[in-house]
Amino acid sequence: MDKINFNLCMKKQCKNCKNETKCFKKEKNMQIKAKRIDLLQQKVKKFQNDMVIKFLRSKGYQIDNTKMGLQRIHRQITQEGKKVIVNTKNEKLLRIGSYFVWDAYLEVKLVNSFTGKEI
Repeated sequence: MDKINFNLCMKKQCKNCKNETKCFKKEKNMQIKAKRIDLLQQKVKKFQNDMVIKFLRSKGYQIDNTKMGLQRIHRQITQEGKKVIVNTKNEKLLRIGSYFVWDAYLEVKLVNSFTGKEI
């Protein structure tokens, strides 16, 4: 797994931003571990939500982590005729020692809900 600084990538200062297909803003290999499976599910959901928030911020949306802020931005995106799609690829659930490890490749897209084309 490549170690990429997310902040540098958002400023288009990392080496992967030159190649749009491998840019960290769109795709992320994530590896999350926890002692219990239910805690692992919560961590995965939180990580996916954080990635969507960071992606939308990079697209220029003003968003905060509050519940009302997320509802407001969801309303705004649907009024514009867009939707956010999160795809996970190569999912693996491993048991390493006493930890559960969830390893997957995450892809976040903003698409037009009528045509299905990526924006």
